[in-house]
Amino acid sequence: RRISIGTNHWALEPVAKYFADILSRDYIRTTIQSDTKDADLYLMMVPLSPKDKLVSLRYLQNFITNDTTAGNPINEALTIIRDYLHTAENTPDPEIQVHYRRLAELSFRDDIGVYPLFRPTVFFTHYRTVMDVLPDSTGMFDLDRLMKFHIADSLAECGK
Repeated sequence: RRISIGTNHWALEPVAKYFADILSRDYIRTTIQSDTKDADLYLMMVPLSPKDKLVSLRYLQNFITNDTTAGNPINEALTIIRDYLHTAENTPDPEIQVHYRRLAELSFRDDIGVYPLFRPTVFFTHYRTVMDVLPDSTGMFDLDRLMKFHIADSLAECGK
């Protein structure tokens, strides 16, 4: 009747508290950890990339593989998922890639019990003076490439 919830990011602590509250209604005592080490349930941020739709699945497959001991029955499902991802990565046909990506997602959900809580929406706003605001391959904003210019200075250079 005890369960521990581990998070890999401070922003997930309110979500962990939400689940702890729900579980407490069924008289399950819950502790929240600031890491996933030895936790019964993990809540974690997973990288997302609009260019590479396999980034999230590869991240999860690697994380769970590294977190699992040899001889664990889950390893067979992880091997199958790895093969699905390998096939999806190495096919030139987009339909086949989507098919194998979906098979990997279903296996995560049905065979291992990995559920996406939500797909985040990133809102980013900037003034017109900031240019080249693009995400990098991990889905994060590449702040090193930002350029700032002043519209008034640019117009003065053009003679306007």
